[in-house]
Amino acid sequence: MSISEIEQYRLEKAVRALCCSRNQNTPVEQGKLQYEIYTGGVIFSELDFLLDSSHCNSDNPIAKLEYDKRDEHWMLYVAQHDPEEPGVQTWLPYPNLSKQETFDPLLEILEEDPQHMFW
Repeated sequence: MSISEIEQYRLEKAVRALCCSRNQNTPVEQGKLQYEIYTGGVIFSELDFLLDSSHCNSDNPIAKLEYDKRDEHWMLYVAQHDPEEPGVQTWLPYPNLSKQETFDPLLEILEEDPQHMFW
């Protein structure tokens, strides 16, 4: 079963609020958070800016929130970047975190980052 339109709307609204809150409270030098919604999930990227520029210097995927249709659960993944192949990443499950029935607790973990995996 895939997520409903209402759940998709709730996801978009919650993700937008998370990104807006983080971006308002974070200096440009520390990077800004961007998201890309796709069917069944969201990819979060950190945008890096040069100090004298308003244009993005790099876009690095850092996290992925994904709905598993088979298990009907949400999972949070961390991007692991390959230093030898820029732009290539592997998605690893967030450590010590079980699947969740809703995405809300996973967004809280992303925002608070208790294991310092993202910020």
